[in-house]
Amino acid sequence: MNVLIGILLAAIGAGALAGGGRAVRRNARFRRWPETVARFVSKEMRDSRAPGADAGDVEAAVEYEYAAGGETRRGTRIYVVGSRSTGGIRARARVARYLDRFRDGMSVRFDPERPDDAALFELPRGYVVTMLVAGVIFLLAALVAFASG
Repeated sequence: MNVLIGILLAAIGAGALAGGGRAVRRNARFRRWPETVARFVSKEMRDSRAPGADAGDVEAAVEYEYAAGGETRRGTRIYVVGSRSTGGIRARARVARYLDRFRDGMSVRFDPERPDDAALFELPRGYVVTMLVAGVIFLLAALVAFASG
């Protein structure tokens, strides 16, 4: 039984470490890109298009303009914690509050080699640290489970 618990804890820990590592790499990549200012064309709440989303899951969808390479460009990509929420009225209220955060003048980062590749980017460092610490804790718990099994 302890072996099964250990396997489950190890899987959760590995997933948290992988997610945290991916967030660290994405964070580092976007922070190297130049910043410009966004002007929002549209902001809306829509049914979630994420893989595995259930009925009632919603997400924020935005379209913004930004200047890069001497041209005005449009983008829709968001990398901001909290852009999706699951289930019902609470989810809709949460995403509505989230959409209020998007205001003209917000920073947009774009790839200088491909200026059409841009994103609104806000990933709190606490989020990344929490993922990494949780991964380590779950892996340590798995080792304890394996040792006692």
